[in-house]
Amino acid sequence: MKQKIIRKIILGVFFIVALTFLYPFIWIIISSFKETQQIIAEPFGLPDKVYLLNYSDAIKSFPFVRYYTNSIIYTVGTVVILLLTSSMLAYSLARMKWKLKTAVLGYIAAGLIIPIQVIIIPLYMMLNNFGIRDSYFGLIICYVAMSMAVAVLFFYAFLRNIPFEMEQAAFIDGCSVYSSFFRIILPMLKPALFTQTIISFMTIWNEFYLAYVLVPKDKLRTITIGLQSFFASRGTTEWGLLAATMLMASIPTLIIYLLFSGKIENAITTGAIK
Repeated sequence: MKQKIIRKIILGVFFIVALTFLYPFIWIIISSFKETQQIIAEPFGLPDKVYLLNYSDAIKSFPFVRYYTNSIIYTVGTVVILLLTSSMLAYSLARMKWKLKTAVLGYIAAGLIIPIQVIIIPLYMMLNNFGIRDSYFGLIICYVAMSMAVAVLFFYAFLRNIPFEMEQAAFIDGCSVYSSFFRIILPMLKPALFTQTIISFMTIWNEFYLAYVLVPKDKLRTITIGLQSFFASRGTTEWGLLAATMLMASIPTLIIYLLFSGKIENAITTGAIK
């Protein structure tokens, strides 16, 4: 009896905490269907009627296609390069024996403690000297470098728990190192790959600082920079329009999370059964 009461109390606390984190997003959804006058008069109330003009006005006044395209290019390009390079580097660190392996692992770990703001000036100068400062490729490379330390250490910890017998059997059957990685190890990394995809996608899609400093051209800017310019031009007098714009800008991250969160659970379950 006491355990049931304690369990209900814990679930109630978790529910309150979850609602605290979710409420700002819920408020954005509700406000996007309200007129600005009603938001000001009743900021926490439900809409009297569904007001869809906020979304039509947002589509007309905000260039979603251009900023969506740019953000997708940056985000997808970064995630693909990051997953491939970081998983291969983690594989070499976790499964192979070579000189300076410990030093390289420490060098990668040091990337966790260096804030990007500290190196923004030399980074700006390097990209400018290479002629790739104001380009898709330049920002993607910076995003990959920024996310590399977390991704490598994440895959490294996951690979340490995979038994070596799997690769030994593959080597006996004639597999090379690359065949072993792509045919044996990479499929076993599915839970880690899906998890890192969600983390990297959300991080890059919502990134502001590097995109603002390294990409001054408006036609190459991400959706976060576009939102900042749009909000500055509109001010704080059109809350419904701003809420609808923010909600539409966050749709890709919600889709990626919903798609890959279930696959993480399925991949873990499948791996446990095998």
